[in-house]
Amino acid sequence: MRKKGWLVLGSLALMGSLALGGVVLAQTSMPIPTAEPARTVSGTELKVGDPTAADSPVTLVSSSTQATLGATDLGAVTVRGQAAGEIRAVQEAMEASKVRLEYRQGEIHPLGAVPVNSTLNPNAAHLYGPYWYNAGDTVTLSSTWVPTASVFRIGLTSQASRIFYGCQVAGGAGTCQLTVNQAGWYYPTIWNVGPYTATYSGFVSW
Repeated sequence: MRKKGWLVLGSLALMGSLALGGVVLAQTSMPIPTAEPARTVSGTELKVGDPTAADSPVTLVSSSTQATLGATDLGAVTVRGQAAGEIRAVQEAMEASKVRLEYRQGEIHPLGAVPVNSTLNPNAAHLYGPYWYNAGDTVTLSSTWVPTASVFRIGLTSQASRIFYGCQVAGGAGTCQLTVNQAGWYYPTIWNVGPYTATYSGFVSW
């Protein structure tokens, strides 16, 4: 009789530990958005909107062919025209995106930066997400690419209208900062205008 009692208690303890382990596993394996593009589309499928228009759902804050990352302690050394400190800033932002999460409309989004990288043919675009952005959110897209002779467009494409709002940048590197005026689902977009097939690497942060 005593042996049966111990067997029952042992079984209950084992079941409890398995259930608890399942909860811990579920909590530690929450989906994090990947850096893979959700869609590849031809540039002819996208309309280009004016992010400086008064009624634009997305407003242009700044555009630059130089990255606009925060200052670091790495000095003024430059690599291909970019401050060496920017490399560290990108790495730190990418690390932060792995550990800091928030809930928006039932979806999990990273705070910090989502790394993006792939290869695009001329007049083709990669759409990431879509992600839900609230009115007032500021989104920064930054990218470098080779060959540097290609021209890129980087910005946000409205899921509802399929209109792209962003910046056209050249010279192998660019940053575009936008403010969302109308809440909704948007695709962070990397668009190779051409004329060459190009490999890009960068991040989207908000």
